Amino acid sequence: MLALNLSQIGPALAQAQPPQGGYDNTNAPARDGDLAVYEEYREAVRTNTVEAFELFIARHPDHFLTEDARHRLDLASSPNSTETDCPDQDPVK
Repeated sequence: MLALNLSQIGPALAQAQPPQGGYDNTNAPARDGDLAVYEEYREAVRTNTVEAFELFIARHPDHFLTEDARHRLDLASSPNSTETDCPDQDPVK
């Protein structure tokens, strides 16, 4: 285990104090990570392009929506694909 003495990090950090009045705890809570993934997925479905599905798959290879994105990628990249091949159905519901 690496043990560091604050003086090893630097004099400025060793003397750092919390701001007067304490820290501001009024920030919004962190956003749900799955919500961001769902939004990216819906945007890929909306645009219905090979690039959008490839980007989603690359960014979220282990997400459960990736299987559907791969299916939609196959349909979007086939030479005979039409808009009706990839219906705008939301598998998240």
